[in-house]
Amino acid sequence: MHNPNDHDHKHDYADNAPSHARDRMGDPARWEEVVLDEDGLPEIIPAGHSKAPAPGAPPLEISLVHWAIIQTILADFAASWTVCAYGSRARHEARERSNLNMVVMAPLPPPPARYAELNAALTDTALPWTVDLHSWDRLSAAVRERIWPDLVVIWPPAHQGQKPARP
Repeated sequence: MHNPNDHDHKHDYADNAPSHARDRMGDPARWEEVVLDEDGLPEIIPAGHSKAPAPGAPPLEISLVHWAIIQTILADFAASWTVCAYGSRARHEARERSNLNMVVMAPLPPPPARYAELNAALTDTALPWTVDLHSWDRLSAAVRERIWPDLVVIWPPAHQGQKPARP
């Protein structure tokens, strides 16, 4: 049942667009969503398509340059661990200055010195936003349950973009 208080922004874009743009955009009922691109312009996501990254692209909402920095650090300091991201960058809903939330999901708690080295390396980078690093074994059960839906593997490379195995 349609709620008259619900506002369908899809139709705003279509109704207010010039006729040549309306022809190109098609029927708003067939759009999956409308998002704003980097320039603040509406981008139409057709039904059946998603904003999921293309193969080979970072599984997070970050640039290739920032992805390369993170991958280099993880290769140096977390080679034997599974590292996941969660939050707005993992959901592809980040704002320009959104932080990057990461969690180490090692079978055993990461050695404190090595964990501290990884944290320091992530802090001392040219990344334009902060990185919040956590260890799965130190998170409360409530926090684990809250972040589980967002988790995406970012290290090791063979499993990037996948859901981690439940520890």
